[in-house]
Amino acid sequence: MKLDPEIMRQLMLMFKVELGEQSQLITEGLLALEKGVSGEQREECLDGIFRAAHNIKGAARGIDARDIASIAHSLETLFSKFRREEMAVSSESIDRCLLGLDRMKLIMAALESNQPPDSDIQDLLDLLNGQPAAQLEPKPKSALAHAVEEEISGNPEISVESIKQPEQAISMPAAASNPPSTATAEFPSAHENTETIRVSLHKLDQFSALVEDLLISKIEMEEHLDATKYLFDESQSFYREWLQYLETLRKANAVAHVVQEHDPLETMTAVLNRFRTNTQQLYKQMRDGNNRAGLTFLRLQDQVRALYLVPAATQLQPLARLVRDVAQELEKKVNFEIIGGDIEMDRPILEGIKDPLIHLLRNAIDHGIESPQERRARDKPEIGRLTVAVSRENDRILMTVNDDGAGIDADNVARYAIRKKILTQNEIAVLSRAEIMQLIFRPGFSSKEIITDISGRGVGLDVVLTSIRHLKGRITVDTVEGNGTTFVLSLPLTLSADRGLLVRVSGSVFAIPIAAIERVMEIRQDDLVEIGGSQAILIENKAIPIRDLAAVLEIGQFRFGVSERLPLVVVSKGWQRVALLVEEIISEREIVIKRLKPPLKSVRNVMGATFIGSSDVIVVLNPDHLVTSALRLGSAAQLSVQEQTAVEREMHASHILVVDDSITIRTFEKTLLEACGYQVTVAVNGQTAWNLLQKQNFDLIITDIEMPLMNGFELSERIKRSEKFRNIPIVIVSSLSSEAEKRRGIEVGANAYIVKNQFESKVLLDVIQQLIG
Repeated sequence: MKLDPEIMRQLMLMFKVELGEQSQLITEGLLALEKGVSGEQREECLDGIFRAAHNIKGAARGIDARDIASIAHSLETLFSKFRREEMAVSSESIDRCLLGLDRMKLIMAALESNQPPDSDIQDLLDLLNGQPAAQLEPKPKSALAHAVEEEISGNPEISVESIKQPEQAISMPAAASNPPSTATAEFPSAHENTETIRVSLHKLDQFSALVEDLLISKIEMEEHLDATKYLFDESQSFYREWLQYLETLRKANAVAHVVQEHDPLETMTAVLNRFRTNTQQLYKQMRDGNNRAGLTFLRLQDQVRALYLVPAATQLQPLARLVRDVAQELEKKVNFEIIGGDIEMDRPILEGIKDPLIHLLRNAIDHGIESPQERRARDKPEIGRLTVAVSRENDRILMTVNDDGAGIDADNVARYAIRKKILTQNEIAVLSRAEIMQLIFRPGFSSKEIITDISGRGVGLDVVLTSIRHLKGRITVDTVEGNGTTFVLSLPLTLSADRGLLVRVSGSVFAIPIAAIERVMEIRQDDLVEIGGSQAILIENKAIPIRDLAAVLEIGQFRFGVSERLPLVVVSKGWQRVALLVEEIISEREIVIKRLKPPLKSVRNVMGATFIGSSDVIVVLNPDHLVTSALRLGSAAQLSVQEQTAVEREMHASHILVVDDSITIRTFEKTLLEACGYQVTVAVNGQTAWNLLQKQNFDLIITDIEMPLMNGFELSERIKRSEKFRNIPIVIVSSLSSEAEKRRGIEVGANAYIVKNQFESKVLLDVIQQLIG
């Protein structure tokens, strides 16, 4: 019997969640086996992964996902051989199992999008059933495969669950041998009903949105309460003045011996007294009601936030697979451990910290932990140690990433910063060791001469810093040369509460999120300094450029008198800071930011909107966009406006040479770069590019490898041998992805190597920003 499409959709959704859960349990078990658990733990691991494969097989057959069922059956058979010791648990056999899990995810993604499977699975089944790995031809990865690879921690949009962890400290072997239950939720009392249901994250987000609307109503009630309090205070003041007036009038009449009928005045006094009393009573009733509603709202808000709390292990445990794969690729041995995985965190924070964590872990393996040979030479264990520890400190979550690798040489950091012109020798000389270590978070800082895809695909730790600041967090680094490095991430408990600074610009009111504001101040015109043709203000002996916010938003120009004090809001984006001039700083207040939906999502300098009062809508500005726009506008946004001509703007734009024999790639890259303000020239091969170099000046070259007449390697080598052109950065963008080609790129002097099948416009733009700004 054919099932109703809606029922089938729900079954498919449930199966996708189950597949993710069971696949993660298998992954943890396999990694534990690879580390060498023995005895009872080994038996528990084998039993656990066998049951998980069996569950996947049964559920897949239930929704007629035959390919997934076949792979699960082969895994089940392989795990049986492990249990009977008919096959050894080796890195090669575990590689085969992990390949099977990856292929199941691909097939699931294809089923969900009603697409045919990416490829036939017979080759995989042969491999799982014992065919030598050499006989399995590698297949090129599709866009779908890369999408699944990026989904390291499953699909968090599918469901909301709370995972109960049995231990405070979770090492990967222990976690795999005693896998967490993904079907139970934690409650404060064992006597309460422990039945659970699976809830769509979309529904939970809708519920959370309603709570945000209640917060808007709460803010409005507080404003009405303030208005009523003002009315009561005014009535009190008027009543006192009225009584004083009556007293003065009586004394004057007594001196003049005037007899006056006081009934109208007494009547007015009684009316004013009733008005004062009623206003006072109304204020007290509103205050009490507002307090009760506020307490109820806070309890409701806490309960909703609790629904978003999930154990940190839900995001951290899947990273063990990433650590294993990167370590294998770099031929290193790493033991990965999670401590405090049972500590619950706000789901949006946990999801937002995933990419920074991946970057830090990749860096730790690539830059920090030495090869087994190097570790033996230094009297260290061959296996490096990499730990992520989660703890709670007051109202913050601390996440510590620690390795026992080579550490970071502060002197090398300083020398590299000078060579890359991040700071001058004089600026470095006054910095402490801790301040020098913070330079690794500066844009453009990288300790490697060639940018590849291991340590963040061509983006530096400044991206980590930016991501953490978006989460309202902080990051610090400490290192002991030869003994390892520790990064400490300090994160808030929740992202649901926002505060904004209300400012007036050209007669309109805007809100700026408090998290991005470093300080608010007032200055006089005499405090302005001129540095490099740009207006600035000195704060702690550092020059901060000043820009007119009205000019940045393109809604006018600020006019001020010579003696006026100028209100400034200092906003930061990573290491960049700018002081924005506003007409008036109104107040700081709690706000609920309503994010913009497409197509308004792309509106420059705008993050969303918020409500004040009963119906007033205030635009919330995007701090990162403001800093970028303000610095990019330069003199056009200064207090004394001097509009640049189109010719001048073109002269100041960085000039990039794009070399590719594919008209599609050339056109795409040219369009992308010109949209970002770069001046672009194209060439169809290396020989044409070399001829153009003789006639024009270029700030950066982007080149393919396989081209007629002169390929990209030959072009790069010729440029780097030239005294005139050797300092021009070169970015290779090619479909060639082997390590041999990447090493060849290093040898010919390329500064970055981006593989086309991993190509993303943001990656290319980040690399260009890193190389030439």
